[in-house]
Amino acid sequence: MAEKIAPLPLSRINLDALADVRSNSDGGFYDPTDGQSYLGDGGEAMGPDGDNVDPDEMGWHQTGPVESRDSYRDMETFAQAVTDPRTSDRLLVALDGKGAFRRFLNVMYDAPEELGRLQSRYYGVKTKQHALEWLIDEEFVVEEEGRAALIAMTALATHILELVASWKPTDD
Repeated sequence: MAEKIAPLPLSRINLDALADVRSNSDGGFYDPTDGQSYLGDGGEAMGPDGDNVDPDEMGWHQTGPVESRDSYRDMETFAQAVTDPRTSDRLLVALDGKGAFRRFLNVMYDAPEELGRLQSRYYGVKTKQHALEWLIDEEFVVEEEGRAALIAMTALATHILELVASWKPTDD
């Protein structure tokens, strides 16, 4: 039986890197001893020096990508927060059926820059939030710190959605 590793303080975990790894379609690996994350490539892992390594020998834990239903729900929540009927309708139509992720991003690409910045900020907070939820579930982070940070991230995501709801397109 593998030895249980003590959870790390959140300050020792590279949450940005873990969020990036979990945003990758192949997921990756997390080292619970130092809080670093590494991209995966079809189950293969690349170490900090760029060489292929055996994640089991390194004591790393596989972390898959964020569940697609969670990512879809994030896009849907964002689209529903948009109060401009034309933009909201375009985003919600984009989310219908196969290929929703690509269509949503295409609509956002054509959206006004300010709304795009808000969507990017929201996406960044949500990817970190999903990464933090994974750390808490796997008991890799000091739980009290993880839960407190999760509350703060949820508040930030809510604030961004409030900004989205108040956004109005400019007539150019």
